[in-house]
Amino acid sequence: MTKKTRFFVLLAIVLLLTQFSSAFSANQPISVSVENVVPSIKEGGIAEFNAVIFNDYSETVSAVLTISGPSSDSWVLPYDYSVTIPSGEYLKIPLKIKPLLNSPGGNYAYNLLVQYRIGENPWENLNVAPTLIMNLVQEKTDFVDPAKIIVSIFDEKASYSPGESIQTQVQIHSIKQIFPELDITLQLLDSQERPVYSYTAPVTSQKEPIKPLSQTIPLGQKLIPGTYHIVATLSSPDMGKIASARKTIGVSEVRKLDEKKATSSGLFSRKTTIHYENVGNVPVGGTISEKIYWYEKYLLTADPAPNIVPAEGGMLSLIWTFDGLKAGEKTRLFTYSVSYLPAVLLTILAAILILLAWQRIRAVSVSKEVIKQRISQDVLEATISIHIRNNTEKELSKVVLTDYVPKLAKPVEFGTMKPSETRADKVESALIWPLETLKGGEERVITYKIRTTVGVLGSIDLPAANVRFLSPNGREGFVRSNTAECGRNV
Repeated sequence: MTKKTRFFVLLAIVLLLTQFSSAFSANQPISVSVENVVPSIKEGGIAEFNAVIFNDYSETVSAVLTISGPSSDSWVLPYDYSVTIPSGEYLKIPLKIKPLLNSPGGNYAYNLLVQYRIGENPWENLNVAPTLIMNLVQEKTDFVDPAKIIVSIFDEKASYSPGESIQTQVQIHSIKQIFPELDITLQLLDSQERPVYSYTAPVTSQKEPIKPLSQTIPLGQKLIPGTYHIVATLSSPDMGKIASARKTIGVSEVRKLDEKKATSSGLFSRKTTIHYENVGNVPVGGTISEKIYWYEKYLLTADPAPNIVPAEGGMLSLIWTFDGLKAGEKTRLFTYSVSYLPAVLLTILAAILILLAWQRIRAVSVSKEVIKQRISQDVLEATISIHIRNNTEKELSKVVLTDYVPKLAKPVEFGTMKPSETRADKVESALIWPLETLKGGEERVITYKIRTTVGVLGSIDLPAANVRFLSPNGREGFVRSNTAECGRNV
C-alpha cells in the first residue's frame, strides 16, 4: 500500500470516528412524540393532543414543555407542563388548544419546545421539536338552516368541581323565518348523553337582535368525575329541532370526608361516637384515630373493636379503618367509652379491705355493746359489756380502760370488775379500769349496769371507750371502741 493510499485510509477512518462521535453526542436522554387525539375541530371546540415523553436515560429526568404558535398565549389552555420522568418510563401530557370564537378556519401549526435536565445540571434544549397541527373547520355561513345558536360559558375552565355552578349564555341569530312558537332548551348531559340537568324557556321575541338566554347550571355535590356536555337546542312544536350547539366540560375528582363527632361525659365516664360522610364524588376510604391514656385501655369499651397501638407521651391510639365509602354514604357509628366506675368501686373495696386488715392487725381491739336493757316507770336500766383483746403474741403493759357514761345516767352495779377511779364533769362521767398487763392473745370482758336519772323519752347515745397501753418496744398505744346506743328497742 502506497503512502498516498494509507493517507486516504487514515483520513476516512478519522472522518468516520468524527461522524460517530458527533452522532453519539447528539443522543439525548429523552425523546418526545405527539399523539393526535382531537386535531380537527369546529368553532367553539377544543383541539386535544398528547405529548408522549420517553426517558431512555439511567436516571430520572426533569422536563419543561412550551407550546409556540399562533395565539398560543390565549388559545392554549393552562396546564402544568413541568414533569419528572423516572428512568425507563414514559408520561403522557395532555395538550389542549381552544381558538377564540369567529377565528378563521384552516390549519394552525404549533411547535412543542422541550427543555430537560438531569439532577441539578443546567437546563438543555431538546434538539427535536415536534409539531402539532390543529385543523379549525369553519362552518359555512350561507344560513341554509332556519336559525343558528351559540352556547358560551362565562369564566370557562378546563375542569369544574362538584358543587360549583356554570354560568351559561345561549345566543340565537340568523332566523330565516317567523315561527308560531319557539322554545330554547338547555341541558347538561353525561358522557352517555343522559340528562343530568334540563331547563326550557320560550323565545318571546324573534326580532333580531334576540335577547340571549342566561342560565346557571348547578353541578351536584355527588356528580361523578368525567366528561359532560352542555347542549342548547332551539325547537318548534311544528318543525321539531331547528338548531343546536354544545360545549364539552370536565368534572374533576373530589375526595373529601366530613367528620361528625360527639362526646358526652358522666360522673365517672365519657362516651364518644364518630362517623364520616363522603361529601366527594368518588368512593374513598379513611382511618379514624383517637388517643387515650394507657391506663384507660383497661376501662375501655368499643364497638367495633379497634386496633390499639402505642402513641407519643405514653398514650395509646385507637385505630379504625373503612374503605369503599360511596359518594353521599355514611360510615357506621364508631363508638368507644371509658368508665371509671369499676376503678372507683375497686378503690373503695380496697380501702375497706385495708381498714379491715388494719383492724385485725391492731395490737389491741376493743368493742362496746349493750347486752341487756329494760324500762320501769320511765327509768331505763342497761347492762353494758366491753370486750378487750390483745391481738399480738407479746405481753402489753400499763393497760388502762376508760369508758364514759352520759350525764343522764349513772353506774349502779359492776359485774366483773369495779373501776378504780371515777371522774365526772357537766357532760359525762369517766370510769377508769387499770388492767395492768395483757398477755399475748389474752381477752378481758368488763360489764356494768347504768340507770337513767330522769324519765326516758328516747334513746341514749353511749360514747366510745378507749384503751391505752405500752407495747414491748416502749411505744404508747391508743385504741378507741365503737359507740353504742340504748333505749331504742326496749
